[in-house]
Amino acid sequence: MNVRITYCGVWNYEPKAQVVSLELKENFENINVELIKGSGGVFDVMLMGDSYNTADRLVFSKHIKGRFPDEGEITKLIK
Repeated sequence: MNVRITYCGVWNYEPKAQVVSLELKENFENINVELIKGSGGVFDVMLMGDSYNTADRLVFSKHIKGRFPDEGEITKLIK
């Protein structure tokens, strides 16, 4: 499973992205988490598809929800 977390570097959301990354690695075997620095207040968690059978899926977006994910929320959304 591949997950991409895009976080805002301007607002220093990297620590939050690292917490979510650690949470995912503790809850899923064989997971790869990629952290991507962005801007504009972004904090998106994307489950990457395999490009053949499944499409990429937006799991969480701060812009849509208006908040950061709660502890354990991303794990529940992926399961």
